[in-house]
Amino acid sequence: ALMANSIGVNNTALGYRAMYSNIYSNNTAIGYQSGINNINGSANVFLGYQSGYNEAGSNKLYISNSNTASPLIYGEFDNNLLTINGLTTIDSNLIVNGRFWQTGIGNSVLIGIDAGLNDDLTVNANVFIGYQSGYNTTSGYNNIAIGKNAMYNSNTNNVIAIGENAALSATGAGASIAIGPNSLKVAGTAGGIHNTAIGSSALVSNSGGSFNVALGMTAGYNVTYGSYNIMMGNESLHAITTGQKNIAIGHQAGFSTTGNENIFIGHTAGYNETGSKKLYIDNSNTTTPLIYGDFNDDQITINGDFTVTGQYNISSLNTAPTSSTATGTLGEIRITSDYIYICTATNTWVRTQLTSF
Repeated sequence: ALMANSIGVNNTALGYRAMYSNIYSNNTAIGYQSGINNINGSANVFLGYQSGYNEAGSNKLYISNSNTASPLIYGEFDNNLLTINGLTTIDSNLIVNGRFWQTGIGNSVLIGIDAGLNDDLTVNANVFIGYQSGYNTTSGYNNIAIGKNAMYNSNTNNVIAIGENAALSATGAGASIAIGPNSLKVAGTAGGIHNTAIGSSALVSNSGGSFNVALGMTAGYNVTYGSYNIMMGNESLHAITTGQKNIAIGHQAGFSTTGNENIFIGHTAGYNETGSKKLYIDNSNTTTPLIYGDFNDDQITINGDFTVTGQYNISSLNTAPTSSTATGTLGEIRITSDYIYICTATNTWVRTQLTSF
């Protein structure tokens, strides 16, 4: 030990040929041939059989039981750097006063038991935090999964999943966002992409639908292949499976619908409607909402008093009934250049003549 050292001071070497070639100071080497080839280095710490065997620098820490260049514990005292080349278990708090990073995993962050376990470690830039998050992702990239089993069976790109089982099986759900436990749980297994689900079990069954937005607990719960739907409110559009282009805003709005191109606005608005191309605006599940519309017939109904505080205009004159018993519905009004016609009962018309003044 310290065989060549004639001028160095404050060195400690224990073990056959420990620091054998070193001529400088403040080194500590414990172990057979530890630091054996270090000549001009100082302030090094080598612990273990042949630890730091080929290290020539200064201010280094090697803890190992071989001459490897990547010891179990490596450090640089002058740079405040510590590297652990292996699995680390911490049974108490970990406090980091500075930066914390991982290397050799393709610019990814993998934190948690089996997080990103099958990542191929190429430049995927994934962030997997939580027990088995991103477990089966191999080559997917630019994903963020936070929570137990988030993105567990997913191998896709540009997905954000936060919550237990969020985007659990999002195998093809590219560019989707799932926030909340079980949200978008099976997304993309049949090709669905570009979905946004925020809330517990939002879009939980969606496998092939795309371009949906669901906000609220179990919003769009039964959607499987429906696309271009917007659901805002707990249990909104609950029953829909393959319906397209619906908008529901409010708790349980459009709850029972299975149709297409509907608009429901308000608490339980359109709750029992199952058809398509309908408009409901109300604050209850009534079948006669304050505002009802049928887009297919370009028809709107106001179920209540209607007040106009400004000028009332009609875009064109109507066609007059052919007789006083022509087809008509109670309350229907038609205006021509000569008369105003009012339907006072089914298929019963009266009129009043218009005169100039």
